Amino acid sequence: MAALIWFRAWAGLQPSSPDFNPIEKVFSKLKALLRKAAERTVEGLWTTIGKLLDAFAPSDRANSFAAAGYDAT
Repeated sequence: MAALIWFRAWAGLQPSSPDFNPIEKVFSKLKALLRKAAERTVEGLWTTIGKLLDAFAPSDRANSFAAAGYDAT
């Protein structure tokens, strides 16, 4: 964790930088999938979101955290 803090300071990144926030990558993928689905009704949008969440495998979620420097191993 100390290396991550040092890198943030060296690179001039704030602790809340999107580059180190795992949820930003997940939201980015979700937004891309929603644009591709092109659903235009509220009910259809919620249905589509429910289906798209299955596209996020547990390994994808773990990789998002690892890429942001929060690797638990």
